[in-house]
This record gives sequence, structure tokens and C-alpha cells, in this order.
Amino acid sequence: MRNLCFSAIKNEDKHIRERAARILGKIHDTRAVEPLIQALKDEYKNVRKSAAWSLGMIKNTRAVKPLIQALKDKERFVPSTASDAVTKIGEPAVKDLIQALKDEDSTLTVRYLASESLGEIGNPAVEPLIQALQDLTWNFEWGAIALGKAKDKRAVPLLINALKSEDKEIRWRAAKILGKFKDPRSVEPLTDVLKDEYDLVGSYAAISLTEIGEPALKPLINASSDACWKVRSHAVWALGEIGGRRVVNLLIDTVKDEHWKVREKAAVSLGKILKREKFPKNTEIEATDDALREIEEQVVESLVPLLKDNHGDVRCEAVRALWMIKNAKVVEPLREALTEENEKVRRLAAKALEEQWALKS
Repeated sequence: MRNLCFSAIKNEDKHIRERAARILGKIHDTRAVEPLIQALKDEYKNVRKSAAWSLGMIKNTRAVKPLIQALKDKERFVPSTASDAVTKIGEPAVKDLIQALKDEDSTLTVRYLASESLGEIGNPAVEPLIQALQDLTWNFEWGAIALGKAKDKRAVPLLINALKSEDKEIRWRAAKILGKFKDPRSVEPLTDVLKDEYDLVGSYAAISLTEIGEPALKPLINASSDACWKVRSHAVWALGEIGGRRVVNLLIDTVKDEHWKVREKAAVSLGKILKREKFPKNTEIEATDDALREIEEQVVESLVPLLKDNHGDVRCEAVRALWMIKNAKVVEPLREALTEENEKVRRLAAKALEEQWALKS
């Protein structure tokens, strides 16, 4: 059977070659490695795909470089199959995968698949990646993605240090990845970069802080009163993601902030909190406890004035938040919003009234 497959992989019929390449992977014979490596260059894409799959099953280190070369294959599914195969080979492939990330000739697809493989390999790849990333001039982005996928906390100090890079691309990548580790050590550094001059850094820092969760709550509360409006804006948004009822009063105060962006985020956060509280854990059963009704009353009083705000985005988010509240007090303000100059505000107000059973002549 084996000898038959060795000869069949060179057959003139492409379908026979494909089948032979697949069978060779199932019999786990290392003598098949060289024929399968040659099959990675076959003119028929399905033969190449089957050869890559089989090399992953055999897990022989001789296949590493050819499989990484196959990441450049232009046909669909061949590169991803080669990536899976390299991942199965594991630690012996780490050095070459890192080189693929560093290679200036590597395409976006090659870097993506190499980073995916490194992340899947996990622990054996972490220390080599950390060492390679000490030089932040090479492709930090994909190395950081691989570390994020591996979720090994040895990477946290490196990523925290990367937040100080002069390169804005490195800073926002590090800010984005740090949340995946959910490490409290990241809270202070991430809070510090909420004021980064490059908006994407602050935005991803806020997202990462919400992924870290409870350890970030107090720092975010403190940041919501920071002198820098960017910090306040990001903090207020993040509090809406993780704060719940305990931050409602703070957010109610924040809707009066001097900067329109902060007011907008406060309205967004109040809307999100009300939605989660009314429909806990994504159920369709509406919560109707007295405490929630009292919160809704307070939120209505704070949001209605925002319908007259100078900034259209603020007015839009106020309408969205009021949409969550089935309270008679919101009906008249929303009706007035139907005559507002901003078309988006008018459209949202109409939908809110219609959904809330309140649109009457």
C-alpha cells in the first residue's frame, strides 16, 4: 500500500496524486516526507493542499521550511493548511516562523498565518518572540498578535514597555493586545495612555481596560474627572462597559461635562447600562425592580437637556439612551426631537417613539 502511494503521488492523473498525498499522511511514514515536500510544488492546488495536510500529520522537522514557503501559495486554502501543519510540528518551527514575521519580503497573508501558528504553538514560542520583539523596529504588529493569542503573561512587561514607543503603530498595537492577558499590571500603564496624542492608542487602551474588568474600575472612575478631555471621554465610555448601576450617578454628573465628546460618551454609557440592567444576561425578560425604575427617572432628567445640545452627535446618543426607557416623561421630549434639524436625530426619535408604543397623533 505504501509503495503504491509513493508511486501514485507522481501519477499523471491529478486526482490520484491528491488521493495518494492524503493517504501518505494517514500512514505516518517518514519516508513520505520528501515526496510530499515535492508535492507542495504540484501544479494542482488540491495536491498541494493534501501534501501540506499530510506533512502536518507526520510532523517531521524537514517539512518546516517548505511549509513556510507554502504560506505564500496564491491558491485558496493551501496557505491556511500549511499554517495548520506547521502548528502541528510545533516548537521546531518557531525560529523559522519568527523569521517569516521579520522577513521584509513576507506578504500580509504570510505574516498573519505565521503569527497565528506562533500563537497556537503557545508556550514554546513565547520566550523567542519576546527576545525578538526587544528590537521594536521590526514587524512588532504580528509578533504582538502572536503573543496575544498565546496569552502567556511573560509578554506583559514587554507590551507595557511598548506603550512608551515613539512609533504610534507600536503603541496602539500594544494597547490593543494587552487586554487579552487580563493582567492587573497593565491597568496603570493603560490608564496613562488614555491621553495619547494618537486617538487610536487611547481608544484601544480603553477597550483593553474593559477586558481587564474589575481591577480597572477604580482607576477609570478617577480618570473620568481628569483634566484632559480625551482621558475623560475614554474613561466614561469604558465605565459604561464594566461599571453597571454603581457608576450611574457619576455618569449623570458627566452629562454636564464642558466637552461635547465626554457628554456624548456619557449618554452612550447610560444607554448601555440601562439596556443591560433591563435585560440581564441577554434575556428577553425585562427587569422591573423599584431601584431600576428610580435609576431610570434620574437618567431621564439628566438626558432630556442633552436633546438641546449644540452637537448633533450628543443629541443622537441622548435619543438612543432614552430609547431604552419606557417612561411617560420621555414622550414629549422625543416628539419635539421629531422637528429637529438633524435628520439622524429625527429618524432615531421616530423609531424610539414607535417602539415605545408612544407615537400618537
